[in-house]
Amino acid sequence: GWADGLLTLERASAELPGGSAAALAGTVAWSGALPEADLRLHATASDLRGVLDWLGVDLSGIAPGVLRRATATGRFSGSRAAFQLTGLDITVDNTRLRGGFAVLDRAVPGIGLRLDVDSLNLDAYRPAPDDRAEATPLAALRQLARRLPAWSQAVNANIDASFGALVVDDIAITDLAVIATLRNGRLDLHDLVAGSVEGAALALSGVVASLDPLDGLDLAVDLAIPDAAPFFRLLDRAPPVPPPWLGRLAADGRVAYDDRTLRLDLAGEAAGGRYEVSGHVAEPSGLPAFDLVVRLRHDDPGALLAPFAGDYRPAEPLGAVDLYAEIAGSPDDLAFEAVQGQLGPVSLAGAVTLDRRGERPHVAAELQAGAIALDRLLPAEPAWAAGRGPGAWSDRPVDLSRLARVDGTLALTAASLSRGPFTVAEPALRAALAGGTLTLERLTGRLFDGTFGLSGSLEVGPPRRAAAALDLVGARAGPALAAIGAGEAIAGDLNFGFDGTTQGASPADMVAGLSGEGVLSVRDGQVFALDLAALERIIADSPDAATALLALPDALSTGSTPFAALNATFAVEAGVATADGYRMVGEHGVATGDAAVDLGDWRLDAETSFGLYRFPEVPAIRIGLQGPLDAPRRTIGMEALQDFIRARYAAARAE
Repeated sequence: GWADGLLTLERASAELPGGSAAALAGTVAWSGALPEADLRLHATASDLRGVLDWLGVDLSGIAPGVLRRATATGRFSGSRAAFQLTGLDITVDNTRLRGGFAVLDRAVPGIGLRLDVDSLNLDAYRPAPDDRAEATPLAALRQLARRLPAWSQAVNANIDASFGALVVDDIAITDLAVIATLRNGRLDLHDLVAGSVEGAALALSGVVASLDPLDGLDLAVDLAIPDAAPFFRLLDRAPPVPPPWLGRLAADGRVAYDDRTLRLDLAGEAAGGRYEVSGHVAEPSGLPAFDLVVRLRHDDPGALLAPFAGDYRPAEPLGAVDLYAEIAGSPDDLAFEAVQGQLGPVSLAGAVTLDRRGERPHVAAELQAGAIALDRLLPAEPAWAAGRGPGAWSDRPVDLSRLARVDGTLALTAASLSRGPFTVAEPALRAALAGGTLTLERLTGRLFDGTFGLSGSLEVGPPRRAAAALDLVGARAGPALAAIGAGEAIAGDLNFGFDGTTQGASPADMVAGLSGEGVLSVRDGQVFALDLAALERIIADSPDAATALLALPDALSTGSTPFAALNATFAVEAGVATADGYRMVGEHGVATGDAAVDLGDWRLDAETSFGLYRFPEVPAIRIGLQGPLDAPRRTIGMEALQDFIRARYAAARAE
């Protein structure tokens, strides 16, 4: 009915194609320049696709089999200048949408949207994959981001929307909610929460002062990704490392962007450890320039290094990683300054640079370290050696191909560097890696209280070649011999030098191919398990042959004999070292001998003859060492001496 400028509709309905119907009820008032309506709406369709086709809507981009049953109810109130739809309750296929919508027509239109969707599978409404262009969620987000700047100036909006479940491009999103305000190009993101995006949980809040151009961004971020693989698929990027290694990813903190600079203050989890990063990245859309402070903590360095270290597994748990660094530069020229912390059992400090502008990445490191125990850092079963004795050297080729992919330099000082019984005190190392050749410029330090030096090179090959020059001056001979398992057979001041070369793919090949020359000398020393002074007393003072013969074994197997000098030169050929005619001089006499050491089989064959100054007529005593280098069998050749003693006393009696 019509009365006093008010049109009242008790009910207006229409039958539409496709088994559809629509009904209106309410009032329309003409009290001002524009009519004001207050209408309740209700519509149903058993074939929504048929209705839309009748209305001339192009449905070619919509998958068949959808847009069937639909219902809608709601209330429209207001005028063309300002209206709202409230109490909306719309069901299309299996999706139910409830909420409201308001529009205010001004110079910059205002929109209010409140939306609650139970579940929506957008993929079900898209053509089959073969019928549509390739797209990814990231591409869709980029397209949306390109449009946002223009929209931000064209409209003001209040948005409160939620989705119980959403599927787009095979990405499942659950519990998605956003509350935001867009006004005069400024976006206030009060809350954006996704309970799960392919398992990842996300929460954002903050402000974007300008969307066009993008500036004044300041967001609080809380991100948790239990499985990285779907996350990289979402980004349409191949992961740089195996996703299982990345483990759970998380980030919590703030991200800001202003004046073409991205500012970060984040903490989180990655690769089984925790990180903290703060600072800024200038020009993030071009060639970024980093100025960051990073801290990394991890309970298992072996697991942390796994993607970069092949099948490396340390012999024992290494302990925790806790490293701090200040990072500056671009991705192609990075500097890690003020590095400090703990890498497993090793404390570190120094600086590292990474230059990726050449043919190969170049890493330069200058580091100071505490005690470095290589036994803890080496693999559980080192490829280069399995122990001592025959077959100790592995014949498995060692893969050094990674050394050909990078160049670099290393300057390292440490409190100590140890491997088994060998400990170099205060080592200083300089090394370079270039074109697949590792050059040890110099390693110096204190070893067995002597001055130690080592230099050499290793070519990755093939063929793999190596060269080394080693010198040890003023060391203690006893501990040095004990370190190779030979026991403290002698003591004194040890000088040792060796220059050698080799080649081969495996440790066994390298040992078998070793050749070179060396010298060994000991000053002011002692020979143990031999007492030549006691032997002289036996010969000089024994009352009879029986007494002398009975005392001989002790004199030749106990006590010690001092000497002034032991000098030997040796040559190595095919992994066998030979020293012919070495000479020992002492106050009691002179000793000469020959020795051979088979490094491949770890065997020693040596014989030394000792003669007495005081009794030059006495036959030389021969002492032999044969068998494993670290446990040779000692033999004493004293038959001629025994015969001499018997004959001497027999002659004395005859006189």
